[in-house]
Amino acid sequence: MTFGLGFSWVGLLFSAAMFAPSLLLLGWPPVDAAPSLPAPPPRWVIALEGVGRVTCLVIPVITTSFAGQVDVWFALATGCYGVYLGLWGRYLARGRCEAMLVRAWAGVPIPLAVFPVLTFASAAAWARSPALAVATGALAVGHLTGSWIRSRGWAALRSAGSAS
Repeated sequence: MTFGLGFSWVGLLFSAAMFAPSLLLLGWPPVDAAPSLPAPPPRWVIALEGVGRVTCLVIPVITTSFAGQVDVWFALATGCYGVYLGLWGRYLARGRCEAMLVRAWAGVPIPLAVFPVLTFASAAAWARSPALAVATGALAVGHLTGSWIRSRGWAALRSAGSAS
């Protein structure tokens, strides 16, 4: 498979599928959302997370190699995406509590941050896309760090609220 730039319908479908679950927060935000965190993530984490998200969504659309054969990487990407969708289902089914956005699943902490990163990483290997691999690295550092900091902040708010 050769790397080239150009429009990819497969990449567009992949990016749309990866972005769609995040839109659930617009229509179904957490019912117990905290107004603000005591210690939000640093600006560099937020910036890296944003750059990672945008580049991970754009690169598949403009990468012609993003339509490889079905192989182990495709299977891993599909499996990770399935878990990601299932975790969004858990969030909706269990009352849209903020804790469901960060609660561990099968021993994996912050799974709604981990599984999209694993999906993008697997997709980068499937498409043989070094650009998507680098973008996934940026997303991993920014999104995982930011999500971990947010989860600790929400936990502190919950424990402070229950102590009152």
